Amino acid sequence: MTDEELLISTTLSDNWNTTNAPLPKFYSTDEIKLHDFKNYSAIKIYLLNSPEAPKGLGYTSYQREVFLTVDIRTKDRTSVLQIRDEVKRIIKSFRKSLTGYDICKMTHERKVNSYINYYQFIIEISLLKYRTTI
Repeated sequence: MTDEELLISTTLSDNWNTTNAPLPKFYSTDEIKLHDFKNYSAIKIYLLNSPEAPKGLGYTSYQREVFLTVDIRTKDRTSVLQIRDEVKRIIKSFRKSLTGYDICKMTHERKVNSYINYYQFIIEISLLKYRTTI
């Protein structure tokens, strides 16, 4: 698990409001494939990429943006929508105060094809640090 995956996973689990949606189990690896959806929903958080760009005269600093995916998987449609809304609520509440980053924002969200007793929704997140000195 990368530092950013851990940061998002911890932020979500520590600030989860169980009256809005039941707390899912968090994964960062493919062990989610073995998850039993009868009892709990699941969220897999994984890093997409993290490009860096030089900044300033003489390239004395750089800008770093980290792209992560929050992959929500549940057994029913109601749960996937509740969990999606709770993830979005937490990310929006931490958009300017996530440790180590200047801004946190959702860049994309999409529903993945649903099957009987299996629903999936993906939210992509960007963490941006405007300037880090080299």
